[in-house]
Formats: sequence, structure tokens, C-alpha cells
Amino acid sequence: MSRARSLLAALRSLLCARGGAWRVLRRARVAASPSLSDDASSAPAPRGGALAVGEERRTKKLLILMSDTGGGHRASAQALVDALEGLYPGQLNATMLDIWTAAPPYPFNQVVPLYRFFGRHPRVWRLTYHTSRSSVLRWSHNKFTSVMRPLFRRAIEQCDPDMVVSVHPMCQSRMITHIVRDLSKRTGRPIPFATIVTDLGTAHPTWFSKKVDAIFVPGEAVRSPFFSAVAPAPAASRARARPICPSPLNAR
Repeated sequence: MSRARSLLAALRSLLCARGGAWRVLRRARVAASPSLSDDASSAPAPRGGALAVGEERRTKKLLILMSDTGGGHRASAQALVDALEGLYPGQLNATMLDIWTAAPPYPFNQVVPLYRFFGRHPRVWRLTYHTSRSSVLRWSHNKFTSVMRPLFRRAIEQCDPDMVVSVHPMCQSRMITHIVRDLSKRTGRPIPFATIVTDLGTAHPTWFSKKVDAIFVPGEAVRSPFFSAVAPAPAASRARARPICPSPLNAR
């Protein structure tokens, strides 16, 4: 007999095992999350056609938001897709979306070339990184980018996700989390939103949003003064985890 597992619980199960030290800064609300079956042989076949309000599809759609600013974000997204599809074959339809390239118009879709420019000019990169940590500048950025909300909404709605995962610091902004929340309300389906912090060392504050359902960080390797703003009281829950890479996961 198969055992149902919510999408968020499946994500946590994938990350949390012996061999690492991930911290879960926000406790996932797994009860309301769409479910997968631990028994892949009992997975029902995909069903076509439009869904009624509140109806769950049989093959779940996972949307992973990222940007090609460096190789690590896409590699993390691809490893996550490979691992989840290996654990739940035939039950997931995963999409990786470089949303800052796909959604906004020129010149706002030039995030990747701009990042490469910063990489060639370390002083400019350092200045941009530290000034963007300012709460005033982040507030201004949220207000400014909100004018592009219809474009981002269209990009996300076209993917029609059952769950959204961000592996990039710019992909859990107030605008993006509100779009996902509004989509969940309009469809009547819970659409959990999780962040997987892929940075090591000092993580940028844009990684940490109170609007997401779960935040996974690579344990004590990440230090940030913004932990207290998003962690559940009295302290963050802790979990043991292995890296997201296909080879050790397939060896389970």
C-alpha cells in the first residue's frame, strides 16, 4: 500500500539525512501541501484537461526559480530535479525557470550579463553586494520592480505550479511570493513556497523571506544576522542533511 507524502515533506526528506547539518529556518506547513506517493509503482498516470477550482492534478508540477548568475544555482536546481524525479518517478513534472531573464523586458532582463560584468570587476561587485544589503535599498527595489508584476505573474502562471522552490537570492522577493500566494487563492490549491539557500559563508539578506513556507540552509556553514527574523521561536529547528547531488542520493 502506498504512503502519501506532501511535496514539502518530500523536499525535507530529500535534504534531511545523515552526513550533513542543514538548518530549517521556517517549519514547513506540510499538512496542506499536495501529496506524492512513496510507492512509485502505484503512481497514477497523468491526466489532461483543465482542473476545477481546488482540484489536485495527479502529476505534480514543481517550479524551480533560479538565475544563471554563476554555475551553482542552475547546478543546484538540476540536482534537485534529478533527485526528486529519481525518488518519485512519473509523479513530478519539474520546470527550471530563469525568471529574471524570461519575465522582465530589456534592460531588466540583463541580470546575467550584468553579473558577468561584476565578476570581471571585483570592486564594483563588492560595492554592489554590500550596498544591496541595505533595508532601504531593498525596499526601493521591491517598489520599483512591482511595476513588472504582470510580466512575472504571466511567467509563473504559465508554469501552473503545485509547488515553488527558489535556489537564488533574487527569487523570493515580495513581488514573487505575493504572485504565488495570489495564484494559490485564485485556484483554491495550496502552493507551498520553499527556499534552498545555496550560498556558503555569509548569506545575503534577500535569501530570507517571511513569506515563504520553509527555508533550508546548509547548517552552521551559513551565517546571517537575518536568521532571527525568519526562524520560528524560540529557535530554528535543526535537521541533518546530505548535499543535493545525484550520486549519493541514488545510492540510497
